Amino acid sequence: MAVVALGLAFGSAGGAPVDLPDPIESVNPRPGDTIQRQAPIEVDMVTGYDLEIFIDGIPIPDDQVVGVEATGLFWWRPGPAHLFEQWTRGEHTARIVWNTSSGLSDTGEYQWSFRSF
Repeated sequence: MAVVALGLAFGSAGGAPVDLPDPIESVNPRPGDTIQRQAPIEVDMVTGYDLEIFIDGIPIPDDQVVGVEATGLFWWRPGPAHLFEQWTRGEHTARIVWNTSSGLSDTGEYQWSFRSF
């Protein structure tokens, strides 16, 4: 029973599908999730896009965001020599702004919230 209780307390927000705008394939943590203090932000985009990540309104420096152009996967994790070393307890807001990496411009943005314990 303890395992079930922990899963409900710290698991995904109901597991329901998240309605994401094109060209986002997935985000992690999902909206409403509760995460650990060292958990990464992961964004899976359709290939051919670049993005900027903002946490609680603060832009993450480009040299701290890891991106794999061939797969469209981007991530950032708190840690030493990063914008901050760990998530503070409570609610956080992530915002991403994207544009195509070449060709015609296709800009957009998406924002979601999650909690850290």
